[in-house]
Amino acid sequence: MKRLFLILFIILMSMTFGCNTMKAVEDDMSSLLEHMEIDSLSSKPDEESKDVASSAAASSPQTPEKESLNTANQSKAGKHSLTIQVFPKESTIKVMNIKSRYYPGIQLPSGKYDILVEHEGYKSYREWVNVDYDLIAKVVLKKSEEAYMAKSFDPIKQPDSKKPEEPASMGTETDSSSELDETAETEPEESAQTSITQGSEVVQFPSTLSGHYGSVSSLCFSPDGSLLASGSYDSMVILWKIDDGSVVHHLNHEDRVAAVDFSPDGRIVVSAGNDQAIKLWDVATGELLKTLTGHTSRIHSVAFDRTGETLVSGGNNELILWDVATGKIKNLIVGDDKLYPVFGSIKAIAFNPTGRDADGYEFAFSCLQGIALFNPETKQLLKLDDISTPNSVAYRPDGKYIAWGARHHHRKDEYFPRIVRLDTRERDLQLSKDDELAKADRVFYIRYTPDGNRLVMLSYNEAVLYDIKTAHILKKFHGTSETSVTDAALSPDGHILAASAKDMIRVWKID
Repeated sequence: MKRLFLILFIILMSMTFGCNTMKAVEDDMSSLLEHMEIDSLSSKPDEESKDVASSAAASSPQTPEKESLNTANQSKAGKHSLTIQVFPKESTIKVMNIKSRYYPGIQLPSGKYDILVEHEGYKSYREWVNVDYDLIAKVVLKKSEEAYMAKSFDPIKQPDSKKPEEPASMGTETDSSSELDETAETEPEESAQTSITQGSEVVQFPSTLSGHYGSVSSLCFSPDGSLLASGSYDSMVILWKIDDGSVVHHLNHEDRVAAVDFSPDGRIVVSAGNDQAIKLWDVATGELLKTLTGHTSRIHSVAFDRTGETLVSGGNNELILWDVATGKIKNLIVGDDKLYPVFGSIKAIAFNPTGRDADGYEFAFSCLQGIALFNPETKQLLKLDDISTPNSVAYRPDGKYIAWGARHHHRKDEYFPRIVRLDTRERDLQLSKDDELAKADRVFYIRYTPDGNRLVMLSYNEAVLYDIKTAHILKKFHGTSETSVTDAALSPDGHILAASAKDMIRVWKID
C-alpha cells in the first residue's frame, strides 16, 4: 500500500511540475521509504534492548551517589517510592485509591494516598498519607487502642523497587513479612562495625541497631554486658546481642514502653510505660513471667535494687516499691501529702551501689527541682534542691558522690552536671566548676565510668566523655541526632556506649 501510494503521488507530481521535479521527488521518496522500512524492522529489537538495559540497571548494585541521583530524577519526574513496614509482620497492606497492588517501594505520583493496614485481632489502621518524597512509613497495630504511624526518609538506602505482577483489582492485600525480615534484623556490614578487646578476644559490634518502628525511649545493658534491652513507643522491647547486633527476642508490651531494666542476675528484664503496668520477662525464653499493676498514671522509670528482690517504679507524682517474688506492693509513696512534697514526673531512679549511705538512704530519684533520697525502713525522704528539674541521676561507684543532669535551665550561668558529696549533702565546688566551655549544656543523661573519675553525658546532638577532676571533655561522640537523644546506656565495664534517637540506636567504643 505504501509503494502504490508513492507511485500515484510521483505520477501526480510529474504531471504538475515536469520530469526534473519528478525525478527529484522520486529520489526523495525512495530514500524516505528505505528509512521507514529500516525503522519498522529495528523497532522491536530496540524495545527489547531497552528492556534488557532496564533489567540490568535494576539488578546491578549502585553506589550511593548513583542512588541519590536516581532519587533526584524520580523527584523531577513527580514519582516517589512508598514502603510501609508493619507490626505484626503478617498484616495486610492496601492502598485504597489506586488500582495497582501495593508492594514495598511502589512508585507513585506525588499526591495523597489512602493507606489501610489490617490484622485479625488488632484494630485496623487507616490514614491519608502525603507522598511527596521517597517515604518509609512504619505502622504498629494495637489490640486495645488505635495504631500509629511513624514516617522517615533515608536518602541513601532506597527501598527495593523491583515490581511484581500487578493485578487490576483495587486494594489487593499483600504479605509484608519478607520485607520486614530484611529491614528489621539484617546483619550489619563489616565496614559498619566497631571492635573492642575483651581479654584476648576481639568482639565486633555494629555502630547502628535498627529494628524498632517508633521512637526508642529507654536502653539498658545486661549485668554481663552481652545484651542490650531497648524499649520503644512501638510497644516493643528488643533484646540485642551487642557483639553482632542480632535480635534475641521481640517482647510485645502492647503499649508504649518508657522504661526497661535488667535484674542483677540478668535473668529478668522489666518493661513499663503508658499502660500503667510493669511486665517481667524471662530473658532466656522471652516468656512473660508476671504483670504488676498499681500505678494510677503512666510509668516513667524502673530500677531493681542490688539484690533483685525489690523493684522501684516512678510515675506521675507517685513511687512504688514492689516485692519481685510475690508481685505485691511494699511501699507506695505519693507526693503532696503530709510527708512528701510534690514529685512531678519521676524520670530517673538510681540505687546506691554500696547499699545505703550513713543515714540509711538507699536510692535516689528525680523530682521537681531536685533529687530525693529515700530510706525504705523509716520511709524518710531527703530532698537535694536544684533550680532545674533533673532528668537523670547516678551514684559514683564508691557511693561517695551523686551527680545529675537536667534538660532545661532557668539561669544562663548554671551548667551541669551537679556533683554533690553524700556525707555533707552539699555541692562539691572543686568538682562543679561551671565551666561553660568544658561542659555539655542541657545534660539529660549522666553516668559514671567504673573508675569514678569520668562521666558520660548526653546533650541534644552529641555525647561526651568528661574528666571530673580537670573539667575537660576528653572525647566527643557525634551523630547521635540533630534534634534530641532520647536515652543512653553505658556497659557495666564502661567500654561501650549506646544512645538512641528516634527509632535508631548508635553504639560507640568509649576507650
